[in-house]
Amino acid sequence: MISFHELTLNNEKPVYLQLADYVKKKIFLEEIKDGDELPSRRELAGTLGINPNTVQKAYKELESQGILTTSSNVKSVVAVNSCVKDRIKEELKKEATLKYIEYLKSINLSFKEAIELLTELWE
Repeated sequence: MISFHELTLNNEKPVYLQLADYVKKKIFLEEIKDGDELPSRRELAGTLGINPNTVQKAYKELESQGILTTSSNVKSVVAVNSCVKDRIKEELKKEATLKYIEYLKSINLSFKEAIELLTELWE
């Protein structure tokens, strides 16, 4: 069973999206694989101290993205192929890069300065 103990929730975005993002990140890192079963909605809600409806919303979001299948609202199983994994990878890369760019702009760093800094610190 997949553990959510290292997930730290914050106020940056809705909790259900944080849950969905956590699952996608774990898929990207290959810590969650095709066929892995997610905890029940009530179990995960209890672990995280949140409302089961929030977990339900996160699972529905993952289902709508073709990442999760649920049989009879009981068992939710990760269902990802290489195409879905590639889509998740692109989404995570873009999200991280946009967040980085937004921060650099907020401290008035120019594009040239950002590239120089990134190049310097890459190694």
